[in-house]
Amino acid sequence: MAERKETPDVLGELLGGSLPAPEPNTPPRADPPARPVTPKASTPAKPVAAPSEPKPALKLAPPKAPKPAPSSIQWEYTQVIFHEYDGWRPRFRDGAELAHWKQGPGIDACLRQMGDQGWELAGIVPGQRNQWHAFFKRPQS
Repeated sequence: MAERKETPDVLGELLGGSLPAPEPNTPPRADPPARPVTPKASTPAKPVAAPSEPKPALKLAPPKAPKPAPSSIQWEYTQVIFHEYDGWRPRFRDGAELAHWKQGPGIDACLRQMGDQGWELAGIVPGQRNQWHAFFKRPQS
């Protein structure tokens, strides 16, 4: 099995500790050759404003109209459960099974219809076997 090379305590050196003394059986390591330093092309310096000049003021965006307080909006909610049957179809709405749901519209047509009625999709989560529970909200009129 090969012996591990001893590594210097760089962290100790950075934190102000002293380097440990090299082991007596370790041959001294040669420093790598120094890389030649090539001067970089000089770039014109940006003019610095005199300390007596005032700094330009920051332009702030105009204030937005205040949003209504959350308690001032009253919401109504509804739940639609989509079931996978020849595509995703709405099967239940607020716990009641829809009549003839197997021949009803698909999920895209249902979502479009709900949007036309003012409903906003608030969230959708998976349910039991082949079901998705969609929650809608809209401001009460």
